Amino acid sequence: MKQSGTGCTFVNNECTQRGHIWISELGECKEVIPPGGYGCSHSLQCTAAYPEATCFMQTCTCPPTFPIAIDGTCGRNCSNGETYSGVTGQCLPTVQPGGQCVYSSQCQAFFGGMQCDRNVCRCSGGQVFTGMKCEKRCPQGYMPNSRGICVHACRSNQVEYDGECLEEALPGQNCVVNVQCKGGSICEREVCRCPKGTVSHNGECLGAESHRVTQSTLITVDIGDQCVRVGVKCTGSSVCIAGVCVCPLGTTVNHKECVPYTTATPGASCAKGEECLDNSYCNKETKRCECKSDTQMVIGSNCVERLRSHVGYPCNNNELCVGGSVCDSISNKCACPKNKKEVDKQCIDLAMALPGDKCGTQTLCSGGSKCDYLTKICVCSRGEETISGECVSVSIIPPGERCNRALNNRCGGGSYCLRGRCECPQNMRPLDKKCVQQRQVLPGQKCGSSDSCMGKSICTDGTCTCPEGTYLRGMICSFRRKVEAGGECQENDLCLGGSECSEGFCHCTREGDVVRNGVCGPRKTARPGFICEPDDICTGQSICIESRCQCQIGFKISNGKCAAEIKVAIGESCSETTDCMDGICLDGRCLCAKGTVPKGNACVQAESSIGMPCSNGEKCVGNSFCDGRICTCRENQRPEAGFCVDIPRPSSERQVLTLRPPTPGPGPAEIKSLPEVQPTSARPQPQSSVSRCRNNSECPRSSVCNRGFCSCPPGSQMRNGVCSSIAGPRKPDPGTSCAFGEECRGNSHCAEGLCVCNDGLYLIDNRCEPSPDNNRRMPPPRNENLTACPSDGSCALPHCYCSRSGMEIPGGLERKETPQMIVLTFSGPITDRVINIYKSLFDGKLRNPNGCPIRGTFFISHQFNNYDQTQWVHSRGGEIAVHSITSEVLRDKSSERWRHEMTGMRDSLRAFSYVDKESVKGIRAPHLILGGDDQFEMMERNEFEYDSSMPVSNGPYWPQTLDHSIAWDCGEQRCPKKPHKGVWEIPIQMLQGSDGMWKESAIKTIKPYDTKITIKQFLQRNFYRNYKSNRAPFVLNADAEWLNYAPDNQVAEALEEWLQDVLNKTDVYVVTNSQLISWMKDPKKIDDVRQFRAWQCNFLLNDHVHPCENPSICSYAPSSGLRYAHSFRVCGSCPKSYPWIEDPLGTRQLS
Repeated sequence: MKQSGTGCTFVNNECTQRGHIWISELGECKEVIPPGGYGCSHSLQCTAAYPEATCFMQTCTCPPTFPIAIDGTCGRNCSNGETYSGVTGQCLPTVQPGGQCVYSSQCQAFFGGMQCDRNVCRCSGGQVFTGMKCEKRCPQGYMPNSRGICVHACRSNQVEYDGECLEEALPGQNCVVNVQCKGGSICEREVCRCPKGTVSHNGECLGAESHRVTQSTLITVDIGDQCVRVGVKCTGSSVCIAGVCVCPLGTTVNHKECVPYTTATPGASCAKGEECLDNSYCNKETKRCECKSDTQMVIGSNCVERLRSHVGYPCNNNELCVGGSVCDSISNKCACPKNKKEVDKQCIDLAMALPGDKCGTQTLCSGGSKCDYLTKICVCSRGEETISGECVSVSIIPPGERCNRALNNRCGGGSYCLRGRCECPQNMRPLDKKCVQQRQVLPGQKCGSSDSCMGKSICTDGTCTCPEGTYLRGMICSFRRKVEAGGECQENDLCLGGSECSEGFCHCTREGDVVRNGVCGPRKTARPGFICEPDDICTGQSICIESRCQCQIGFKISNGKCAAEIKVAIGESCSETTDCMDGICLDGRCLCAKGTVPKGNACVQAESSIGMPCSNGEKCVGNSFCDGRICTCRENQRPEAGFCVDIPRPSSERQVLTLRPPTPGPGPAEIKSLPEVQPTSARPQPQSSVSRCRNNSECPRSSVCNRGFCSCPPGSQMRNGVCSSIAGPRKPDPGTSCAFGEECRGNSHCAEGLCVCNDGLYLIDNRCEPSPDNNRRMPPPRNENLTACPSDGSCALPHCYCSRSGMEIPGGLERKETPQMIVLTFSGPITDRVINIYKSLFDGKLRNPNGCPIRGTFFISHQFNNYDQTQWVHSRGGEIAVHSITSEVLRDKSSERWRHEMTGMRDSLRAFSYVDKESVKGIRAPHLILGGDDQFEMMERNEFEYDSSMPVSNGPYWPQTLDHSIAWDCGEQRCPKKPHKGVWEIPIQMLQGSDGMWKESAIKTIKPYDTKITIKQFLQRNFYRNYKSNRAPFVLNADAEWLNYAPDNQVAEALEEWLQDVLNKTDVYVVTNSQLISWMKDPKKIDDVRQFRAWQCNFLLNDHVHPCENPSICSYAPSSGLRYAHSFRVCGSCPKSYPWIEDPLGTRQLS
């Protein structure tokens, strides 16, 4: 079937005449006949109109399943009082003439000539229903009502209303409608009453002041004029009905007089109002009765059919042009109208063919196209292309140039527009503004400029080779696994940071370089007493121990160098260049410290017996203890012969305690104290000097890496697994190590293995002095607290931003000048459950007002994450951030644990999804539970720019830096108490669910009874809270559970439809967290946002990241380090072991 005018016509390419079908058995074209039609000779004539219809006794018969022929189709039998509708395919109630209807088939069930006109069953052609059939007029004594049904005519004292005759009524008589009331009265409360200001007088409503109204005072009104005023009279024997002067029933107007009806035959005059008979009408111009039908003409006194002329025949004698033709006034011949063509003396509609459709003698090309009679295809003119069925002028872009379909330019030469550029199809390349076929060449084979290298290889120096960063793997160039300098590597791995793979490790290529933060670089230098890294060069003959350059045993810092100690005995003179063998240098002489006494050349702890003072640090002997003032015995003990012994228990306890006299021992002055037992460190202790190492960090505590082996520093030896001084216990100087539990001297104390100065003193050349030297002192630990947002402008963009309320718009912008940002954030792993939803959301169909596709921020966690799918999200411009490796609550964990979780996750993303470290700028705490200053100090040290983990109520709040106190209530979280300069916090606004409850994430708001409509309403309601207030960013915290919660993908569809709705606004943009911070640092008005560089499309931003088609599936069985079996997908080779905390690259071998 093809469109023909306003309907459809059967078209068969074998037949030139429309509505015909070629029947090969008969060798001729036959007319297509609808069901119930007569005249068929072959069943194909019937099946062309309705499937399964057959020709039986020259009549197209319907199949048994739909046996009733109706409306040109087949229908089924309906119950009594119903009829089948071919339009709806259902049984509908039958309707009598004059009844309410929807389809004509309802009317035709009673009478074949009826049709549904204006929802009423009426006769066609303006005829009326007499009760038996449709006629031109009602019989004598009948009149048509408003539904075209003949009813009894009304008497002279009656009026017709809605097909009923109602009695006329004078003022004061009963009535139903106004048309009954005479004399200017109106029907009020079912009684004819005179209008206000008039009175009834002789059946007329007159003015109240007219007490005597005579015939001479009445105003005359012509037929057809209004007669509603008081004191008017209709002229010409007309009467006032419904406020208008009209002629009574049975009369007609003639020269302003109502005269009885007179008739005139066709052709006769009707100038005096005669009624034209025999289907004629009175022509107001000629004043004669003319035939109503165009197919008839007046001959004698009758309307007879006109003589007919076919196409091409004369029509100058008023002949009727037939076959759809019209009389051409120039040639006086019958001709086909425009867009019609003569076929067998019939003017038929030409089928409209769109550009690209077939065309011929019976079709007309539309949309500005023309028929190419060689190809018989409707084609556009040169320089035009088809857009929505129309030929539109376009500019042709050659392959390789930029394109934009919205600007009516098209890619030529066989190319197509992809990511804003005309690209040739696969295995083709641009040549002379055309896409030409390329020869397929395998990697390693010779190639030319016109060849296509297969397996993702490229033609370099005449050979198909793998690009940099890839290697040949099964005739396909695969990405090489990237390994930081110092890490374990395998063949085909790519060592980074200026290193190369040698003996299983990425070693620095330049001699003398060391690995620092995964990059090779020259070794740094540090002076004695200053902080050092394991591979730094400590100057002045010092060595790096416990992250500080320290002098070897027997040396001390002097003038920035390690100088040999000059030992001075107790009681002798001392100075800055000498060192007391024991004790301290006081007033130029070596003296024992308080609580010690000289013994030979050493100071030993003074001892006090029971009852003697111990307030100066003396050691209590005889099993006694110091209560702060004197040495005394414990409870249930008593002194006896210089010892504290247990008091005997009473005999009632039936136990005999035998007190043995104490064994004679040395006197109080000769008792030596036992060495204290230090707590065992979790760090491994050196067992020998043969442990292999690459730097000091790999050696146990107190040992150093020397020529590839862990050994004790000079002047010390291994004792019980630790390095101890050869000279025996000594008190270390300020700034030196106290890793073995030594007691620090010189007004210092031991803190984290290092002697640090007491409060108020500063370290200067291993001395603690009150007068600081700003160039050489070690700063005290930072102990500052967060302060309120300043009002003096000291916190200024782009490095700092805050406000006292948290709701002030950055840059001083007004609300209507500020773009409303939507940040779509998704937390958790990317898996098969959500990847198709992400592909639908971010395939480019949803775009911001600047024309760029929307993007989201993905906080990735390790467990169950597919790194190949993460790579796809990254390649499409999605922002990748970290959500931890283990997904465990880190509230009370140390800064080091936070580092392992977050930087480890970043390392995994870099190694397995090829996400650059610099692009991973943000973190989200697991379960939105903060870690206090431990978390944010980790972020500062490891160059994370922002956190988005704080759910906030009230607001809406704008993001701020943590230079000063946050503006919102942090609740019971471990919130930062110290400043963390330049670290941004992007708060998560609480969401209100359909039950009115406020929750921090979308999954907690959804209910089982929610539908796509209620989810859209939920998104719109929460969005407008920001949009209609201060335009703070609307951060949506979503995850896979929420996206998959409702059946039939309702959540994802609601989110997509809601985004389509809000993106119709010119001031709404969907951005990533990084794009949000870029705007915060440099606020732009809505009018300037389209040119804002950070929000541009950046088509080639991640073009170097290509998702793979055949990822590796990495599976790991349970082991001592892995409780359950795990697997994930990755582009490239699988790691040796399952990546986990402290081993994010999977380089260790699990046992």
